[in-house]
Amino acid sequence: MGSLSLRARLGLLFTIILFGGASAQAAPALARAAAPIGEHGLLWEVTGKGYPPSYLFGTIHIADPRVTHLAPPVRQAFDQAKRFAMEVRMDYGAYAELIRGMFFHDGKTLDSVIGPELFAQVVKLAAKHGIPRDMVINMRPWAVMSATGVPGFKQGVALDLQLYTRAIEQGKKVYGLESADEQLAVFNGMSRRDQIDMIRAIVEHRHDAAAGARQLLAAYLDRDLGTIERLGREDLQGESPRSAASFYQRAVIDRNHRMVRRMQTYLRQGRSFIAVGALHLPGAQGILHLLQQRGYRVISVY
Repeated sequence: MGSLSLRARLGLLFTIILFGGASAQAAPALARAAAPIGEHGLLWEVTGKGYPPSYLFGTIHIADPRVTHLAPPVRQAFDQAKRFAMEVRMDYGAYAELIRGMFFHDGKTLDSVIGPELFAQVVKLAAKHGIPRDMVINMRPWAVMSATGVPGFKQGVALDLQLYTRAIEQGKKVYGLESADEQLAVFNGMSRRDQIDMIRAIVEHRHDAAAGARQLLAAYLDRDLGTIERLGREDLQGESPRSAASFYQRAVIDRNHRMVRRMQTYLRQGRSFIAVGALHLPGAQGILHLLQQRGYRVISVY
């Protein structure tokens, strides 16, 4: 696996961290795999302290048919669940807040923040994604990264929204582990310099990002959490280790601990289906290990 530049790779984290999806590769219905914790699998059974089983599912925001079609064991676990929890409950209010948070509302414009020369390059790049200049000029730097940083994926409805809609149609109770404000704070907390540096890198390392996107999709379809984690952490000692480490701490590790605290209610009730970005699952401070530390039994299902 080739090495990507730090900033180009950080652009990929927007895809891994915030949103959802599911691999469609066939598997025996709810067959348990004896895999090392956190290394392989997207669907995990979580039990403990006499609570009925619940399921934790790793997602990714890619509208590829191999991703958005639910595999049989995932569909079975979801349909049998009484409640559904996701990172942010995507009702109209939360969705509107997330969209609103992507834009300046204080008189600033993107060209005044990043400079006219870089802005001209961003406009050209955004046009390839169908984003007009009149919209780009009002976008926050991190929002531009999110919209243009991961090329090569098909457009469409991501699985987190599909799961949300399916849960509503089935009459499940739906919960969010975070608020829209908390997710926005991850990116609004980045320094202006870091945001500008990453925008510049996305413009200059377009081919690196495309290669990384292909690696990411392949790892997800293989249900290889170890590789997904390595893709998220790779090159942290590269061009700006301070920026990368700070971003990873806020965007992944801090949120892991917060989401584990908040999912306790649903795990105790049992028969819950919880969907979070796949990068939140593996590692010493990943959700799977944090649940084990709290005494839960965590088993790979798919």
